[in-house]
Amino acid sequence: MLQAGHSDRQVARVFGRNVSVIARLLLKYQRTGRVEDERRQPRGRVTTPVQDAQTIASHFQNRFKTAESTALTTVGTHGRHISSKTVIRRLRDQNIRARRPYRGLVLTARHRQQREQWARGHQRMTRAEWANVLFTDESCFNLFHSDGRVRVYRRSGDRLNNACIIQRDWYGGGSVMVWAIVSLHTKTDLIIIQGNLTAVKYQQDVLIPVTIPHLQAGGYLCTTEHRHTQHMPPGTYYNSKTFSSYHGRPSLQI
Repeated sequence: MLQAGHSDRQVARVFGRNVSVIARLLLKYQRTGRVEDERRQPRGRVTTPVQDAQTIASHFQNRFKTAESTALTTVGTHGRHISSKTVIRRLRDQNIRARRPYRGLVLTARHRQQREQWARGHQRMTRAEWANVLFTDESCFNLFHSDGRVRVYRRSGDRLNNACIIQRDWYGGGSVMVWAIVSLHTKTDLIIIQGNLTAVKYQQDVLIPVTIPHLQAGGYLCTTEHRHTQHMPPGTYYNSKTFSSYHGRPSLQI
């Protein structure tokens, strides 16, 4: 159209573009004979392969090391400190990403040894033997919020949108604690614990009315509730068989 004598403004009106866009395309065509973008050279890497290997090795040596600290101690090929995003990209190339750590128990060498002994001592148990094992545990459910990190997908500026807000009670909103026994073929009803589960309440509401009758029927107890059972006086309850615990601490002998 330009070669036919139409003005830049007329061409821009036909294609719905700004006049400056048409003018730049015309100038590029007059200079290079084409309107396509020229092939650009890829941006060079600001780190050498040796630096990349050192970055990966340092984050394997210290798994909690931040990308910012690595960037502050690494000078790139351009003579400046690299950015933290560069460190993140190098780690992602090796499928290393920042994730939330698992919160495990504090285990001493004795705990680890006893756990290994527990696993080796029961690795040959048959399905029929496992069917007699009773597993007990408690769970606490919050009523108005989650204990973990909750993410929301939103646009910039939608922070105060009602759809992006998690309502919370000023004093936490309360929670419900439940306790139960499960095994291969049976399970008990959930016992709702009123208030905190102390050693006395554990004895009166859990052990005597629920746990002991199941042990009298020939079951073995595998419990994870040492913070309550370790305060129980020995010889108080019915003398039955107890399945040894895997936590590396002596389980309750009842």
